[in-house]
Amino acid sequence: MLKLIQNYPLFTKLISLNLMSKLGNKLLYTVLLTLASQLKQGNQAIMMVNLFETLPLLFSFFLGTHANHITTKLKISSYNSLSQFIFYLLIGYLLSLSLTFNRLAFIVFLKSAASLLMIFTSSLTTPFTKLLVLKKDLQRTQGIISLFTQLVNTIGNTLGAFLFGFLLLSTIAYLNAGLFLIVWIGYSLVSPKLRGVEKTLPLLKKRHSIFKESLTIFDTLTKQKKLTSELGQLAIINGFFGGIMPLFVMYLTANDYHTHHSLPLILALFSTLTTFGLIIGAAFSIQLTRHISLSTYNIFSTSFMILTVLGFYLNSLPLIFITIFTLSILTGSLSPHFSSQLIWTYPAETLGGIVTTVNSLLALISPIAGLTFPFIALLNLNYAYYALFIYSGGTFILIRLSRLKIT
Repeated sequence: MLKLIQNYPLFTKLISLNLMSKLGNKLLYTVLLTLASQLKQGNQAIMMVNLFETLPLLFSFFLGTHANHITTKLKISSYNSLSQFIFYLLIGYLLSLSLTFNRLAFIVFLKSAASLLMIFTSSLTTPFTKLLVLKKDLQRTQGIISLFTQLVNTIGNTLGAFLFGFLLLSTIAYLNAGLFLIVWIGYSLVSPKLRGVEKTLPLLKKRHSIFKESLTIFDTLTKQKKLTSELGQLAIINGFFGGIMPLFVMYLTANDYHTHHSLPLILALFSTLTTFGLIIGAAFSIQLTRHISLSTYNIFSTSFMILTVLGFYLNSLPLIFITIFTLSILTGSLSPHFSSQLIWTYPAETLGGIVTTVNSLLALISPIAGLTFPFIALLNLNYAYYALFIYSGGTFILIRLSRLKIT
């Protein structure tokens, strides 16, 4: 890892700035959920926070397409960070006032706008990867990025919850604003060193509206049938993670684990196993995926999805923990491998739109599953288990069929 950092110093600096932005984006999420639950309209407020957390993903398709046409990518990335700094200063001020539903709505709107800018910046800087990193090192660098992304997501949520117990809410937002100020300064310092690389980036000429070009990107994706199939499989596996957590909470409640004050401990263990599994998978991505195709890997993943559902039927926490940990390792190792294939399959001038579209598709299915399976569970928890089993088993069958059809 240290050797890669030494070999690609400019790439390391660019990715570090992106990771700092991701940390800033995650820091307030847990805090806002907690605040929402304290309002009289608690359920509506929680749904609103989650909705605004998902909305940026819907618009990111168009942002990725727009990023392909921008020549001053570093300059715009710097402006985006400065705008995020201003947004979080405003959020800090609003959090210093008494909380109302309308005020919370404006806060989550500002946070959603900041998230959009973060996604836009990621789209702008993605094409640099192809010029800054040699092909032989790409999967390893993607593995390191995936590893640190998982760490940043975990640290962001945990740190936000921790600071919530010790600091004023406005202080947390101001600290977040300070983080984006550092990112802005970072872009100001690294941009002059990357100007030469930026000038060599291929530029996609704008011929149609952003909407039409977004459709063109989807068409470009679907032409690579093998990659499209593997993308769909990865998206479904990601959806399993989105649906399993709320179902797991309902499972624990139904089996009276909450009466023994063990619910927080079990949930913490579940989250820890998932996170560390993803980290281990990302760290050993090359070793794990060197001789195995993505479709074969996905068959293993869906098999463990089925075994996880079996753990619910058998009321076996150890089986659930073992299978979810193994599934996390498999998923964590798949992501860098798929990302490296994606980057080298498509030309640099379209990478901003392609990668953003793919990431959005992978991320969108998780909240959809997170709403669907708990909704079924409201009717009957066993129905939700059946639905999750059909989801997992159906995915297994589809992957087997895709291996027969796609060569």
